[in-house]
Amino acid sequence: MQPQTEYSSLQRWLLLALLGYLTFVIYGSLVPWQFRPLSLNVAIDQFSNIRYLQLGINSRADWVANILLFIPFAFLLAACFLPSRSKKSTVLPALFLWIICLALALAIEFTQLYFPQRTVSINDIIAESFGALIGIMLFYVFGQRILHYLHTVALMQGSQRSLLKYLLMAYIAFFALYNILPLDLTISPIELYKKWRDGRIILLPFSAYHGSFIEVFYAIFSDVLLWCPIAILLYLQQHSRASIYIKLIALACLIEFFQLFVYSRVTDLTDVILAFFAAWLSCNFVSLLQHYQLIKLPSDNAEYSLSNRNKLSLWLAFSIAAYSLIILLVFWYPYNFDFDWAQINQKLMHSRNQVLLESLYFGTEYRAITALLQKVLLFAPLGALWAFSYNAAQQTWQKRLLLTVSSCYTILLAFITEAMQLALPGKTVDLTDVLLAIIGAVSGFLLTRYCYRFWFNTLPEHARTAPTTAAGLTAKSDSTITVAAKQTVPLTTKEPAKTTAVISTKRVIPA
Repeated sequence: MQPQTEYSSLQRWLLLALLGYLTFVIYGSLVPWQFRPLSLNVAIDQFSNIRYLQLGINSRADWVANILLFIPFAFLLAACFLPSRSKKSTVLPALFLWIICLALALAIEFTQLYFPQRTVSINDIIAESFGALIGIMLFYVFGQRILHYLHTVALMQGSQRSLLKYLLMAYIAFFALYNILPLDLTISPIELYKKWRDGRIILLPFSAYHGSFIEVFYAIFSDVLLWCPIAILLYLQQHSRASIYIKLIALACLIEFFQLFVYSRVTDLTDVILAFFAAWLSCNFVSLLQHYQLIKLPSDNAEYSLSNRNKLSLWLAFSIAAYSLIILLVFWYPYNFDFDWAQINQKLMHSRNQVLLESLYFGTEYRAITALLQKVLLFAPLGALWAFSYNAAQQTWQKRLLLTVSSCYTILLAFITEAMQLALPGKTVDLTDVLLAIIGAVSGFLLTRYCYRFWFNTLPEHARTAPTTAAGLTAKSDSTITVAAKQTVPLTTKEPAKTTAVISTKRVIPA
């Protein structure tokens, strides 16, 4: 009965994910929610005469975005409702699910007639139905393996290496997809020549950076930061430094090659150099943490000294304060505050009239995703630092206090970061940004907590609780017995001996 209960629990989570994603699709398809009354007969007449639009290079990204929008929805729909029998017996149910996706696409396009800022076209219906077909086919090919992995992850089974491998695969897939957005793909020699003529193919490293020192530094720093997780995950899997350098350089070259065929993206050899620098920086950073035992939390070692515990607490407090300052410096640039209360009040009134995600609607998909990721990813490390502090706390009351303090601190920081932009000319203020910042911090906290629990749940019991000893094995029973390294001494007492095992110095236990 227990396996069925566990799988039914996974099904409930998949159903919640499906409902959440469906809400996102419907809400996002009707933003900015400026309703216009329209009679049903007029709407039906207009819908029966919608046109097929000729797509240029700039509209190609919209079409591909609609395909991608329905792939996760169809996949989740199949995961929730397709029976886990042979593939032949699920053809008709899969066809029925595809018809449901097609009906949803038609309903969304029809409803958009009541929101004049939205564009209704046959192109969108074709793209969304094609995306639904891809999603169902992906479930046919990979669905059972993915569901099995999700079940394993939910129960925290498997090894640390498997966790790191799947985290690495997921991040590389996301990173590669982001780097080929907005998916305005082309293989036309004429369009590729225009791209080179417009300066979007750069062969001389660092020649494309212009602006102030802070702008150039932020551009380089953000690029390096995006490469660091790949290098860190490879390092934790005990890859050699040389192999990490080679793999990141090869991945950077591959991404730049594919970016060559994305019309609006810049192909720049600088990214290859920055990928190598990120690999070098990440390896040395993790090695430094390992040397000072900052990636081994004190709550997992009863004999961890009080002085080291205090050092770690101070280090975490300093890191939280320093990273908060970095967030403020990024969002408040160029720091030309103008406290003109008339302008501030005007911007405040404008922000009150905006609905959630409205600011992301106007512009390209690439700009919207970049703006979204900027808010989420910049606050995620802050949540991770709070998770480290939570893991380091020993008493229950300390953990509860940290949860309260971290929640209030993060919400306050998000509001202050956004509110002060009222006094910055050219900056827009949006409650969506506050929400995205909080989501980023919560995501960083939960992901760090999960990885921490998964890591130590899959370690042997002695590796989770015992300190490293250089001399050998210390056993305690009715009498204390000290065993030197490579020496075997039988224990004759009836009570099981409590042992402190030697942990290999090559074993890295990250926080």
